[in-house]
Amino acid sequence: MNRRQALKLLLSTGALATMPISFLRAANSITPDRFLIMMSARGGWDVTSICDPKGNVQYATGSEFINRYTTNDIRTAGNLRYAPLPTGTNFDVDWMDYVFQNHGQYMTVINGINCLTGSHAQGSYYFSSGQSFADFPVIGALQAAPYASQMAMPFYAANAHAATGGEVSAVQVNSSNTLNKLLKVNPNQATSIHNMLVTKRKEIIDHLGYNPATVSKAETWRQFKEADISSTNIAKVLDYLPATTSNGTKFQSEFIAALLASGQCAAAAFGNSGGFDTHTNNDARTAQATNNLFDEINHLWNELERHGIASKTTLMIGSEFGRTPWFNNKNGKDHWATGSIILMSKGIPGNRIIGSSNDALKPNKVNPNTLAIDNVNGIEITIQHVHRALRNHLGLQASNLDAKYPIPVESLNLFS
Repeated sequence: MNRRQALKLLLSTGALATMPISFLRAANSITPDRFLIMMSARGGWDVTSICDPKGNVQYATGSEFINRYTTNDIRTAGNLRYAPLPTGTNFDVDWMDYVFQNHGQYMTVINGINCLTGSHAQGSYYFSSGQSFADFPVIGALQAAPYASQMAMPFYAANAHAATGGEVSAVQVNSSNTLNKLLKVNPNQATSIHNMLVTKRKEIIDHLGYNPATVSKAETWRQFKEADISSTNIAKVLDYLPATTSNGTKFQSEFIAALLASGQCAAAAFGNSGGFDTHTNNDARTAQATNNLFDEINHLWNELERHGIASKTTLMIGSEFGRTPWFNNKNGKDHWATGSIILMSKGIPGNRIIGSSNDALKPNKVNPNTLAIDNVNGIEITIQHVHRALRNHLGLQASNLDAKYPIPVESLNLFS
C-alpha cells in the first residue's frame, strides 16, 4: 500500500476531522452552480489601513488625523483605492498592492458597512450568517445543505464560526497540522488505524444511542450513524492538491480549492492567520496582518484559477467589525462598528466600489435602487444587506431554508 492509498484509506474513515467526524456518503455527479468561500480576517480590521483609506483628514473638528499618511499617499488600481504601507515598513512582497494590481478587475469593495456590533463574538456571527445568534446557521451551511447526501464534505470549516442548525454536517479542521500529518502518514500503520477508527465509531454510536440532547441535533446524529466509512469519494480530492503542498492557512486554501474542484464540497469557511485586534501599535501590526492576509488571498485565488473555478466561486473577505478613526494612548485603535467587505469572483462585476464612509468613519447612506450616495432618503448598508444580496446571488432566495432562517432587510443589487 503506497502513501496515496494509505491517505485515501485514512480520509475515508473520517480521521481527517478533528472535531465532528466527516460524514462520508456515496457521491452523485452533482455540483452547485456557484461555490462560496467565506474568509475571516480575525480580530476586527482597520479598513482605513486597507480598502477604505482616509489619510490626513480629521474625524471631528480639532481632532487628530484618522491616518498617519496623507491623502496623496493613497494608492489606486483602476477604480479601487487602498492604503499605503506605514512609513518604514518593508516587505519582500507588498501583497496588498500585488492583489489589488493583479486581481482588482475581479474585486468589488463594499465600504461604509454598518457591522451592527463591536463585539468579537457577535461580529463573527454577523459576518458568517447575517444574524447575531450563535446557533443561526452560517450562509455556507445553507449553500451546502442541498448537497448533504451527495458530497463527501458539503460544508468545510476551519478556524471559523460554523453553526449549521442541523441542516448539514460541518467538517471542522481547526489545525492544519492534522491534515499535514495525514499527508505524511506511515503506510504500514494505515490498516491498524483504520480498524481502530471503525471500532471507535461503533463504540461512540453505541454509547450515544438516540440522544439528541447529547449530540445537539437529531439530524446530525442520524448522519453520524449512517456515515459510510468505506467511501472513497474524499480520496478524489487528492488528485486536485498541488504536487507539493504548503503549510498553515495556505494549505487550507489548497485543500478547500481541491474540495470544490473535485465536486466534494459546496461551501467553505476559514479564518486567516489573524492579528487584526490592534488595541496597541495599530499601524505596524495591521500592516503585518494585512500583508499576511493578502498573501493568503493571492494563494487561494491562484488555486481557484488553477482549477478553473474562479468564475463560479464567490470569495467573501471580511472581519467582525472595523476600528476607531482615532488612535488610543497606546497607538492602537479600538472596536468600531463601521467596516468593509471585499468580494472576489470572475462571475461578478469587478473593479468597483459600492458604498462609502464619511470623514467620521460612519456609513454614508445609499439609494437602495441605484446604490448612489443619498444621505437624505437612502439607507445604510448593513452586514445583513450583504448577506441578503449574497443569498440572492447564490440562488437561495426561493429556498425553504431562506424562509426558515430569514434576514428581513431590503434586497440590494450588490452582485451585478
